[in-house]
Amino acid sequence: MKKTRVLIVEDSGVIREFLQHIIGQDPRLEIAGAVGSAEEALRILDRISPDVISMDIRLPGMSGFEATKRIMSERPTPIVVVSASVESEDLKITMNALQAGALTVLEKPAGTSSDEYEALAERLCTQLAIMSQVKVVRRHGAAKSPLRLAPHLVPCRGGCRMLGVVSSTGGPSALVHILSRLGPGFPVFSRDREGSRGSRAGESVSRHSRPAPAS
Repeated sequence: MKKTRVLIVEDSGVIREFLQHIIGQDPRLEIAGAVGSAEEALRILDRISPDVISMDIRLPGMSGFEATKRIMSERPTPIVVVSASVESEDLKITMNALQAGALTVLEKPAGTSSDEYEALAERLCTQLAIMSQVKVVRRHGAAKSPLRLAPHLVPCRGGCRMLGVVSSTGGPSALVHILSRLGPGFPVFSRDREGSRGSRAGESVSRHSRPAPAS
């Protein structure tokens, strides 16, 4: 079986080696390259031709957000953002990366002594394998077409109490676009493979950017 080729973009040498260790142990994956900057990733992208990219957000020089925009406009490749924390100040940058074309956001696996290590490592490898199969298209940053309503909309008579939004693999960027514009007080009821829960729109954006582990 052909293995999925992964390019790791991570500025910390220690974490880069840690990710190489995790990914290298998964029989579905192989390391195509591991670099410490976005500039270096862009230089070798055509030569190594990875199937998927593990992208850090905070990088020296060009950020992961800018790198994602460049890659999606020049050589579209599935990108998985691997961030130190999906609940911290990195979140805004991460959301921008999703809007620029990254497919999903994952938290960096904790150290091997952590109780969460195995679950986070398995989730990372599984999502890299899954996202490598997503067919991504070239994105042009300046070519933003205005939103248009779909034809033949059926009006909601008597008032609507609930609106459902469904997204599959590769859909988080669309959900981010929608949820971030609902306002912080808008009630959101979300459901994923881990169950159902209520939240506010501002709280739900980070949660919807993280797909549930594949079963």
